[in-house]
Parts: sequence; C-alpha cells; structure tokens
Amino acid sequence: MQAIILAAGMGTRLRSLSPSKPLTMIAGRPLLHRILDNLASAGITRPLVVTGYRGDEVAAAAAAWQGPAGLHAETLHNPHWDQPNGVSVLAAAPRLEKQALLIMADHLASPGVYRTVAVSGSPAAGLVLGIDRRMGHPWADESDVTRVATRHGRIKAIGKGICTYDAHDCGVFLVTAELMAALAPLPAPGLSDGVRILAGRDRAHVVDISAHDWIDIDDPHADVLGADVAEHCFLTFLAPVARLLEAAEGRHHAARPPRVHEDLARLDPGGHPQGAADVARPDAGHQPIRRVIGDLDRLSFGVERDDDEDGPEDLLLRDPHR
Repeated sequence: MQAIILAAGMGTRLRSLSPSKPLTMIAGRPLLHRILDNLASAGITRPLVVTGYRGDEVAAAAAAWQGPAGLHAETLHNPHWDQPNGVSVLAAAPRLEKQALLIMADHLASPGVYRTVAVSGSPAAGLVLGIDRRMGHPWADESDVTRVATRHGRIKAIGKGICTYDAHDCGVFLVTAELMAALAPLPAPGLSDGVRILAGRDRAHVVDISAHDWIDIDDPHADVLGADVAEHCFLTFLAPVARLLEAAEGRHHAARPPRVHEDLARLDPGGHPQGAADVARPDAGHQPIRRVIGDLDRLSFGVERDDDEDGPEDLLLRDPHR
C-alpha cells in the first residue's frame, strides 16, 4: 500500500528545537525516520514524502532512511508549500494510487494506527479518518487538537474550533481520488475543507484507533512526550527483551509466555500501583513480569489512583496466551 506523508510545512512552534518538523530529533532519530519505520512495520511498502520548506534537507533525510528489505521512500516537492496543507495533498494527486494512507509528518503514530486505518476502506467511503475517543488523554493538547463530531461511523463536523465533538483527529487518513476531486476546485484549500465536503456527501467515515498510541509533535513539550512515546511504545526490541526477562524470572519454565500488545508499553498510569514494600523486595520465582522499566522511568513513592482499567503497558493481558 502507498502512504503519502505531508512534510512541507514550516513548523514555526518547533523552531527552537529543529529547523523543520520532519527533521526534529525524537529519541535520537529524525521524526520522519520514526514515521517511516512504523509504516514499514505496518506493512506499508510505498511511502511518498511531500516536501516543501527546506525541501532539499527533508528529501535528503528521506533518501537516507534505510527500510527493511531494500524499502525506500520517494519524494515529491510542493513549490507552494507556504499555502494550506490541502495544496500539498493536491501536489500528490498525479501519483495517487487507488487508495493510500495520508499522514501528517508531525504526528508520531504506532504501527497499529496505520494498520487499523489501512484496512478500513469501503466502497461507501471516499475517505476514512482514524479517530481517538479517549477524551482528556494527557498526550492530546485540547487547545490545539483537531476535533471531530461523529455519528454512526461518519464525520458530521471537524475543526479545531467546534464545540460539540466526541473524538480527536489522529492525523492518519485512508484517502481516494474523491478527496482530490473535492479539493481541486478550491483556492488554496486546507485538508479539512476537503473532509467537510465529503462529510456533507456522507462519504467521510471514521475508524476508532483508541487502542493504539499517537501524538502530535507540535511544540517543545510534545517533543519531550514524543521521545517518551518512542522509547516506550515503538522500539521493536521491547518484546524480545520482555521475553528474555520472563525467561530469566521463571528460569526454565515457559509454559505461559507473556502476550505483548502490538503497540508495546504506553505511558498511561497502571491500574495496580506498586508500593514501597513491593519495590524494596525481590520478586518470587515464577512471578509474572508486569512491564519492562526503561531508562525514562523514574521511581517515586506516592499514592496512585486505581482507574480500574489496565492499559497495554501490562505485558500479561487478561486472557492467557495459548
């Protein structure tokens, strides 16, 4: 499948950290490379990066990315990068395949987000938007996130200023030529303009990606969170590390190896906090491992509320592995 990555904007709010959003370093690697890595993990084989501001540098970064099995990223320059992002979408129209993922280069998402949206297509939909229904999530900037009002799996309204909404736009779409046709007649359109047109025709659908992780890297605070997300959620070696730790804990007993969520550990608070006594003493033999603690974890003693919901940070899920 094809993925179109919009990487043409200036990213003025991240200027203190990076000259360009796609080149912002997240846990030691450019944001663009982390996006491409996760697309490859999701089975996306034809990434197309639309460049604009500092286009030569972004194109060079795309060319330097080394994907699995010789996978590489193509680039396309939008000379009108200073106009709204719908213009970058239209720049990719001549190379659009029958359907493609459309991704913002300032959104870091797990492979599960991309997989979920990629398989959500329907003849009844001109586009499908991945939405997150976790209102109040600490990674979402409520003052800046694009809000979505939905009904029966369709978009009814979208925008940063709407007052009644039930989801957040995660920045990942499945699009067809219908979106391009909606944008083409408009002078300097934004992507949301095309979404609203298709929504008015009942052709803009949604798919819930709330089980997976994503974050909009849009300011220095989000950059710090993005590093945490990258470390805790997307590093592909975490699952093997968890298996090694489990084997060491149980020694030669491996009757029930842990199941690991496809998006790996997240930063949501645990439902079962550990007290000081638990931290101080060693685990007993065969005691299951709850999660792997990385370099970014910090230990402190305090009171933690039980929200009655285990998140994917739990390496042992409720139903056992068989």
